[in-house]
Amino acid sequence: RNADYKRFAQKCVDLEPGEKHTMVTVDGAGMFVRFWFTVPAFLRPRTLRELVIRMWWDGEDTPSVEVPLGDLVGAYYGRYRQMKSRYINIVSGGFNFNFPMPFGKGARIELTNEGPKRVNNFFYAFNYFEWDECPDDLGRFHASWRRENPTVHGEPTVVCEAEGRGHFVGCIFYTQNTDT
Repeated sequence: RNADYKRFAQKCVDLEPGEKHTMVTVDGAGMFVRFWFTVPAFLRPRTLRELVIRMWWDGEDTPSVEVPLGDLVGAYYGRYRQMKSRYINIVSGGFNFNFPMPFGKGARIELTNEGPKRVNNFFYAFNYFEWDECPDDLGRFHASWRRENPTVHGEPTVVCEAEGRGHFVGCIFYTQNTDT
């Protein structure tokens, strides 16, 4: 493999309610290895739930990733809580997402402000490799978000619905008691 390490320039954007921002578009083959961002979300915790990230691989029509940004990185209920793991880190005011995300024919990553208020000072950066071609045996990263509110007593909660080859690497599962 011919791999050239690239760093997508760090950006800072402000997003109006309903505004979409294309964070990165890459033609050809490669693999994202790190996504970092920070936003003064502690001022308004819902911000991390209202910013939705979508990722498309290889020219697909529907995104492989469609998740509120905070939930993607383990910031449950949009709350900033420090944590460190192999793939997700919330430290020093920043959020790091380090899952390998390969693509063979291009990638597009978009952020949408689905909240009612303007989001200011959203800083982000991507690190990735560009390849001549993507190995056939590499899968694609997928992430989804679902909410059942309220849950139905005695009924199972569906964690994942998937078809095809791949690896289930985990889920972030939050519950909150509504009984007093």
